[in-house]
Amino acid sequence: RPQDDYEHIRCLGHGSFGIVDLWRQKRFNRDLVVAKRISFDGLTSEQEATAKRESKILRSLRHPHIVKYLGSWVDRAEGELVIVQEYLSGGDLAKAIRAARSQQQHFEEGRVLRWFAQLWHALQYCHSHSKLVHRDLKPNNVFLSGDLDSVHLGDFGVSKLLASGTVLTETYVGTHLYMSPEVLQRNAYGLKSDVWGLGTILYEVCSLARPFETAEGTTFSTLECIVSSGGPAPFPAGAAYPPAFEAASRRMLCKDAAERP
Repeated sequence: RPQDDYEHIRCLGHGSFGIVDLWRQKRFNRDLVVAKRISFDGLTSEQEATAKRESKILRSLRHPHIVKYLGSWVDRAEGELVIVQEYLSGGDLAKAIRAARSQQQHFEEGRVLRWFAQLWHALQYCHSHSKLVHRDLKPNNVFLSGDLDSVHLGDFGVSKLLASGTVLTETYVGTHLYMSPEVLQRNAYGLKSDVWGLGTILYEVCSLARPFETAEGTTFSTLECIVSSGGPAPFPAGAAYPPAFEAASRRMLCKDAAERP
């Protein structure tokens, strides 16, 4: 069995449909990998197809700032799909943002610019190379290298390939607080919905808060603000970045998808 080539180190958490483990390759006794173990037990046929689609999508992507696919197989004895990817020891961007917020320490300007450029190029690769819409861009799905200098886009579980044209149907997927207005309103949407997602990431990295959080702090009030407000709140006073940073995030967070870059 392919998994016999690996040693289980620890469980990292739980993903959309299964368990995420840290494994070590026995051959080298040093190379760590991430194994997503997606159990077919209890999944609908549609959910099973979604899980298998992620493996197919990852196999087709080759970019320095997209999490590297290393292999996959179906373990029939356990009734699960196993997807093996590179391990990025810096954790996810959401964790880095939480740490910065708790320390009240904003990220250095050059680092923010570097992260944004890397994610922009990764997203442009997805859109132009394979007409792939990620559909769930958020800090939890961006992974950091050990030195925190490099970011990598991951978790393509709800991504979709565009067969033709540039618009999808009203498929309601993603994480609510990071969804674009057109997705929340169940309108047709396309590649520009990912631009919105990247705008929310840039805003949150700079301000250490989500762009449409309200004083009430409820999910409903945030979703209502996304759909009805004229734009996000200005960066807080402590976020001393060049005006272009805030301008870029506001442009990507335009309610009208046609006005986004």
